[in-house]
Amino acid sequence: MNINFTIFVQIVHFIIAYVFLSTFLFRPLLKLFMKEKEKLVKLNQNITTEQEKLSIKKRLADQNWATCKTYFQENLPQQENSMVVTKLDTTTIQKPESLTNQETQNVVNTIASDIKSKVIQ
Repeated sequence: MNINFTIFVQIVHFIIAYVFLSTFLFRPLLKLFMKEKEKLVKLNQNITTEQEKLSIKKRLADQNWATCKTYFQENLPQQENSMVVTKLDTTTIQKPESLTNQETQNVVNTIASDIKSKVIQ
């Protein structure tokens, strides 16, 4: 059996290269990859917790909004009847071109005096 000496040298070089690469290159890279993976896992956990917090805040805000809406619907402030327009009477409204200048001035004066009396009250 004729085995060449160079095969033994290649085996020794391979073992030395394997040990060198595994201790100085592969282990630090694996540690780095594991740290990055842990960071990503923590980041994903933080994202999910923040999303849950936001959904809780949104749900509380919606509940508060609904509570406020129902409160104000149930407790509407009382208004004077004279200030509330319930129905518009379209039969008494005339077209502007059918009014004379004197009638237009009378309407403007009446509206101005009504507004002034409401503001003073």
